[in-house]
Amino acid sequence: AAGWMADRFGRRKLLVVSMIAYAFVGVAPVFLDNLYAIIASRVAVGICESIVMTVSTTLISDYFKGHVRERWLASQTAVASVSALGIIYLGGQFGAAYGWRGPFYLYAYSLPLALCVFAWIWEPSESETRTEAAAAAGEARYEEFPWVRILSICAITLLASISFYTVITKNAEALIVL
Repeated sequence: AAGWMADRFGRRKLLVVSMIAYAFVGVAPVFLDNLYAIIASRVAVGICESIVMTVSTTLISDYFKGHVRERWLASQTAVASVSALGIIYLGGQFGAAYGWRGPFYLYAYSLPLALCVFAWIWEPSESETRTEAAAAAGEARYEEFPWVRILSICAITLLASISFYTVITKNAEALIVL
């Protein structure tokens, strides 16, 4: 759906709008008292994140080709992972200083990033985008949908996600033992 919206409304515009929405729905629990509303805001954060990641990846693919593209995509993954460590630390600091609502203020960091995207990111031309899509479609060589490959990737992703979040949720217990 995010890819369709990016094609329909424009990559840059969708990226900026989703980053601004991310900031507002991310900070929303600071002002909410209803648990269901807080959960709904977390769902909205996830939707915004998926749009941001999809459009960012699409823009990288539009801007760069070959090995340069591969380096940028690897950098995107690395920066996301490393920044998560810093954000988790800052969330803990904000929680210690401002209570359980404190970490939600960190979502506001998306606003200055949205300004940077607005200032420095450009929309690729339609002819470049269509040419690239046509070339990609011409290179696809599947006789039928690769279910085994897709399900394997999904299983690995699920296991890696469980491993990642288990460490985060069990950190407190590990620190108490120390």
